Amino acid sequence: ASQSVETLVDFSLDPKKKQEAVGTTFALDHHPATLTVLETREPYLIRYDDTSADAAELALMKQNGIRVLLILPLIARDEVIGIVELCDEEVRHQFTEEEIRLASSLAAQAAVAVENARLYAQAQAEIDERVRAEKRATRYLNQQLIVNQFALSLGQLTALDDIYKEIFE
Repeated sequence: ASQSVETLVDFSLDPKKKQEAVGTTFALDHHPATLTVLETREPYLIRYDDTSADAAELALMKQNGIRVLLILPLIARDEVIGIVELCDEEVRHQFTEEEIRLASSLAAQAAVAVENARLYAQAQAEIDERVRAEKRATRYLNQQLIVNQFALSLGQLTALDDIYKEIFE
C-alpha cells in the first residue's frame, strides 16, 4: 500500500500563487524528500540545482517556481504528525543553520499547538457524548418513574376496590 500525506493548510504570501485545497493527498512515492523527513524526523533542504536531489522532486520544484525548499517535521508527543514546507522562489537565498534551527523551533511549537487542538476536540467530543448519554439515561429514568407511578396508582385503585367491596358487600 502506498503511503500518502494530506494537505491541512496551504499558505503563501504571494496572492497569485495557487493554494492546494485542504484534503488534497499526495503519494509519498512521488515525494521522496517528504518521506525522508517523516522517517528521519530531521529537516531536509533542497536547492533547485542540487544534482543529488530526486529528479521528480526537482521537477515539482521547477513546475512550482521553487528554488529552495526546506521541509520540517511536525513532532508532538514523540510522533511525527505532519510536515511544514518553506519554499523560496529566490535563487540567491540560502537557509542558514540559524534559520533552519529557528524554523525547526517554530515547527515544534506549531506541532504542540496542533496536538493540543486535536486533544481539545477529542475531549469536547467525549464530553458531548457523555451529555447525550446522560440525557438518554435521564429520559429512561423518567419513563421508569412514570411507569412505576402508574403501577403504584393501579395498585392503590385495586386496594380501594377491595376496600369498597368489603364495606358495601
